[in-house]
Amino acid sequence: MNQSYLKIYNNLINLTTNKKLYSKLDKQDTFSDRLTLFLFHFAFLLKNLKSNENSKTLQELYDFSFRQIELSIREIGYGDQSINKKMKDYINLFHSIVSDVHFWKEDSNIENLIDIISEGDLNCYQDFDIASERGEFIGDVYISNEVVFTNRILSDFLQSIGNRVLEIDDISDQFNSNARTTPFEVIARYDSNYCYNKIFTHVRDRTFTDERQFAVVSVLQDNSIGYISQYASIESYPYLGYFDYARTGTGWNLLFFPVKFETNVYDISSSAINILSDLSDTGLDAYGDVAYTVGGYQAIPASTKTTIVSFGTTYRAAKIIALFDGVSDQMYGVELNIVHDGTDCYQMETNALNEVQGLTGVGFGTFDSTISGSNVIVEFTPDASIGFAMTCTTGTILISDSNTSTGNEFLNVTKVCSSYSTIAASGSPSANIVASYDSPSESAYYLFSVEDTTNNRYEFTDWERVQKFSSLLS
Repeated sequence: MNQSYLKIYNNLINLTTNKKLYSKLDKQDTFSDRLTLFLFHFAFLLKNLKSNENSKTLQELYDFSFRQIELSIREIGYGDQSINKKMKDYINLFHSIVSDVHFWKEDSNIENLIDIISEGDLNCYQDFDIASERGEFIGDVYISNEVVFTNRILSDFLQSIGNRVLEIDDISDQFNSNARTTPFEVIARYDSNYCYNKIFTHVRDRTFTDERQFAVVSVLQDNSIGYISQYASIESYPYLGYFDYARTGTGWNLLFFPVKFETNVYDISSSAINILSDLSDTGLDAYGDVAYTVGGYQAIPASTKTTIVSFGTTYRAAKIIALFDGVSDQMYGVELNIVHDGTDCYQMETNALNEVQGLTGVGFGTFDSTISGSNVIVEFTPDASIGFAMTCTTGTILISDSNTSTGNEFLNVTKVCSSYSTIAASGSPSANIVASYDSPSESAYYLFSVEDTTNNRYEFTDWERVQKFSSLLS
């Protein structure tokens, strides 16, 4: 933590706690009003520092302050979804304040006070030259566009006599003079029947390419109403931005809101596992014989325990992504991680999203994973308070117990693949390569099934990684 930034932040907090401000402005000393006054003070501070500090320092102060604001919002009890909306609102408010402050004309009754701590002689070199500055007005702002020297030439040059001209280092295509009109960009477009979605995202700053972010985004949407959860976020640099949902005439879009949307340009890739609401056909894809993806569809009568997924015990672990669709405006999306030891099954529910207002307890119902004969069966029991029938559409990733053949499939921006490795027992164990990926891939999402073949112990886990040049973050 930069202590100077912390000191500045605390001084701004002290200014916003002045009780006289709230009495004169007829405001209540609430968190929202206090934060608004903080943003006003912060905007004027950046305006005064702009002429004395470099842009890197100002950006670091900006990032540090808004990270502290986010922590304050978390401390008062807001969840991730609410925090994203709050931060978006406060960032937009701050940018509008900064815009107004930029054109602020100082009142003649305001005195500028300067404390002289010490003095020093800066005249270490002779005057370079006599120069004049030229510019033009853009609206009410005078912009400098040329500095003219009387005697000096700033750099060496080559004089070309004749009509032969060589183009050297044309970098014009690397610059974009068009201002971004919105604080977001559309990342992906989906039809309305794409109802439960697990989306893997990779963000990279085009100029500062070591600034990267990987995140998983879950979206549940029904009748142009969306519910979104962003998690498993890994950054090589302070938080680059967040994702959001926006409906369209035919479906919905996934949006990205970069923190530095005014100036920075980003390359963003996404890949998704989508559960559709209007299909009942099933299918299977194999990646060698180590991993399989399977689609499933099952009708669930009201108040009836029903098997939604069944697979052989030759598969050690499974991830199930399930969409439950009931009557109008009654949808539920959830993920299940399952692993078994041949006798018992162990399961974990994650990333549940539902659109039923006021739903508490077990939600739509409960899950039970058991071994029956040579199969693992996953059953769903609707909650007694839910009195309607529903359908369950599933996408399941199965990982084999003993098969070793691997395979892969290349998509536009993604490679889906399987891997297998053995690790010998050792009295001095060392790191072993169990999976890998090559350039141009820069991030990865793994499902690992680990078997202790000596003691018959098993583990199943999700794992993410993002690469910053030669270093890796996970």
